[in-house]
Amino acid sequence: MATKQRCPKCTHLNELDAARCGYCNAPLVITCPTCGTPRPWYVQRCSVCESRTDDAALFAGLFRDTPDRRLAGRYLVKDVLASGATSAVYRAVDARDVRVSYAVKELSPVALIRPKERQQAEQALDVALRRWSRVQHPALPALIDSFKERDKHYVVFELIRGWTLAQVIEERRVRISPDLARNWGAQICDLLITLHAESPPLYVPFLSPDHVMVTPDGRLYLVGLGLGHPFRPNATMPMGAVRGYAAPELINEGTATVQSDLFAVGRLLYALLVGRLLEKGLPGNLPLRRAVPGISDQLVKAIARAARRDPAQRYHSAAEFREALWSEAYGLLEPIADWARPPQDENRGRVAAVEPEPSPAQNEMTAYGFTPDPRYRPEAAAAAPAPQPQTRETVRLSIYPQQLRLTDLKGEETRKVVLSLRNTGQTEATFRIVSHVEWISAPKKTVRLPAGKQARVILTVRALRLPAGRTNEPQALSVETDAGRKWVGAVAEVMGGPSLRIEPAVLDFGTFDAEAERSLTLIIQ
Repeated sequence: MATKQRCPKCTHLNELDAARCGYCNAPLVITCPTCGTPRPWYVQRCSVCESRTDDAALFAGLFRDTPDRRLAGRYLVKDVLASGATSAVYRAVDARDVRVSYAVKELSPVALIRPKERQQAEQALDVALRRWSRVQHPALPALIDSFKERDKHYVVFELIRGWTLAQVIEERRVRISPDLARNWGAQICDLLITLHAESPPLYVPFLSPDHVMVTPDGRLYLVGLGLGHPFRPNATMPMGAVRGYAAPELINEGTATVQSDLFAVGRLLYALLVGRLLEKGLPGNLPLRRAVPGISDQLVKAIARAARRDPAQRYHSAAEFREALWSEAYGLLEPIADWARPPQDENRGRVAAVEPEPSPAQNEMTAYGFTPDPRYRPEAAAAAPAPQPQTRETVRLSIYPQQLRLTDLKGEETRKVVLSLRNTGQTEATFRIVSHVEWISAPKKTVRLPAGKQARVILTVRALRLPAGRTNEPQALSVETDAGRKWVGAVAEVMGGPSLRIEPAVLDFGTFDAEAERSLTLIIQ
């Protein structure tokens, strides 16, 4: 039994109950971002809500500037909330009153090589801060301060305690109901109405699940504000746009409009309802009616219109889209406070997988928020005798591996992997493999597998469709059988940055006189 734990940053041995490393002060206890439960850094899954930790982001954060440093003589950095190649977000407390916390966004010019690039980035940041600081709206965190220190730029915001919509989508235990999607979409539209009324209008081309946060009481906030885009000169998308949510004209022409913002809202609502991050791609066009059984035709059409490819066919304004999502019939638009509560069953709770299919008599009244009075329900008919279950042999199918681990993938590599399936039951099994990610391809044919037999399915992995770094997809493949569905996860790691090959590995000059010269060739590719 282990009596010590190693620090993930410096490998120093610490006591098992230590909260920080005794040598480098790195945190040894992390807090679950979903439910707030603390656990040791090496435990990947929360014991309460079963959410997993983003290991890559956690490890990278250890090597950024250490906490407890002071910025501008006032802000004491306590935690790293997020980090990337050119930016980071810290939680800091006010040195004058440690009870007050802020979110401090750090912008680094490390990717800007030329002085002119740095000057242009600073000017763009100044213009953006002036414009955003003039806007007052409940869905915008207050902009407290901005300053430059040690060649880096810092922006201080009101700290929002909650989750990004990306975290909500990736949390499998939370399912977004159509009514909740309506509410959140209407809140975003309310903000866009204010932003588009500015002179000139303020657009949000960066709108995506990572840039919207929701608090426990159901209030939505726009965060980030796209301030980091000028510091990423090699970004593949214009104006901080995110693939999967950016309108076609924004990608092709680099122009943001009212309609491009509404396109992003429509795509964001679609992602929430299907429970998938669109920047990772989908295996095909997944209709909302199939993904969310029971969803109303009116909501499907509203989201579809907002996300049409032709801007002229979308809504003309955020107010029009807001009316389609939350008309007067739904009452006053107020946050839904119990949105994160797990449902008691499949058809109850605000956060539900399926909207209950209303009966024809209920369609008119329940749609407007009226609750049926149980005293006036029709009398229940005599229960018919329950049908006797038919005896049938259970289909048993074992799958190996249950998670594909794909390491050291190169940028344009195509790799073949094998999924083995064995029928351990007493009767023939019928199955097919369905890929739910665009970077894995599976045969589409249906396979019949006799009892006791094994089948091997060849899968194709295309690294070109993956982002650099680590991708963890718990539901990458599904095995559809005549006895139900089984999920197969996939973890892929794509090598990022340049790759050098040096030949030879050792230069052997041999033995020669002191004044002699000898040349050898070193090849670097």
